Amino acid sequence: MRHPTQPRAIGQILSDSLRKANLGRVVREGQLLKDWPQIVGPAVAQKAHPTSLKGKVLTVEVQDAAWRHQLSLMKLRLQEQINKAMGEEVVKDLFFIYGSLKLESREKSLSPKLRPLTKSQKESIAKLVEEASDPELKEILSSTLEKSFRTTQRIRLE
Repeated sequence: MRHPTQPRAIGQILSDSLRKANLGRVVREGQLLKDWPQIVGPAVAQKAHPTSLKGKVLTVEVQDAAWRHQLSLMKLRLQEQINKAMGEEVVKDLFFIYGSLKLESREKSLSPKLRPLTKSQKESIAKLVEEASDPELKEILSSTLEKSFRTTQRIRLE
């Protein structure tokens, strides 16, 4: 057992704090959005993008019927790629929907748009960083979490 005055690794502090605040899902969703082109490859990323994650079912909007059919044939491989990239089973199933996916609107929607923090979010951030004793570290953690909360492009979690 660790003595209370012993220093803790920053990774452990963040992991514990995220788990306590149940923000792990939010971090995973952001990572999935950010890494989507690397996970599925540029050709697929141009034609499809994730729109929601409900439980472990990822809904993916696809540009046209031909790509929807092609991706349905690749479903298991895509699922494996996603879970491997995320380091855990995040997706058990993929659901493809036809949408009016336009490259320029998709790129625009993926650029970060910031929204103001709510009181609840500010309180959550304060709780998450309170364990850090170093003021500079607290500022870095606080700033990083604020940016995460303020980014509006997120997969809807239910």
